[in-house]
Amino acid sequence: TFNKCFFTTDNIGKISSDCFKINESKKNIVFWGDSLASAIAMSLTNKYEELNIITFTGSSCTPRIYTEKYNNFDGEHCKIINNIATNFISKNKNIEVIIHSKGKFMQFDPKVRPDIKFDVLGISPRWRGHMLELNEVDYTKNKFYTSNNLKNEIFKADSEYKRYFEQFDNANYISLLDFLCQESDKQQNLECLFYVKNNNKVIPYSFDHIHMSYGMSVYIYENFLIDKIFNE
Repeated sequence: TFNKCFFTTDNIGKISSDCFKINESKKNIVFWGDSLASAIAMSLTNKYEELNIITFTGSSCTPRIYTEKYNNFDGEHCKIINNIATNFISKNKNIEVIIHSKGKFMQFDPKVRPDIKFDVLGISPRWRGHMLELNEVDYTKNKFYTSNNLKNEIFKADSEYKRYFEQFDNANYISLLDFLCQESDKQQNLECLFYVKNNNKVIPYSFDHIHMSYGMSVYIYENFLIDKIFNE
């Protein structure tokens, strides 16, 4: 899913300006963040021709608004992509800006640019170890949830991020966990969506431990994000 527009430590200065172009005939969506944001963005790019998806994404990069006091803790390639993203978003108003990453959301300070509205797509479910090796599932079901090897600390982090973004008028925190996870009646704990089935095709949440699969990105877009972001 990591295309020519994805920043790494090896391609600094080699990203084409074609990666960052507005298309006036389409809905322009900006995904800003790390490889998790890139995985979702590329899934939607391949599926929906009516969307012009622009990615400001880099390997392990925390999305942050670039200022003169920018603390470069993620690496030079992240500093560059955040600088480009900040300048681009400042100049283009008729766009949807979606922030998404593995975490560190409290490093993102929306009040630096109060004139811009940000949709923050919250922390993702994640598992300990390779996700597809950790579970025995019931493939007779159309949806399967599991708490097996799920990292429970993500729920505490999600609550902290909700509280953090409540203070900003120009930021909308959208909890993925609220949509993807539920409390188990039998176990009295939280479990998250492991797979959905569509036309008897099994769509796993991920093929590793965290990155959303193509099929799950489309499922979440059509069943959740359209209402939470795109139709507002």
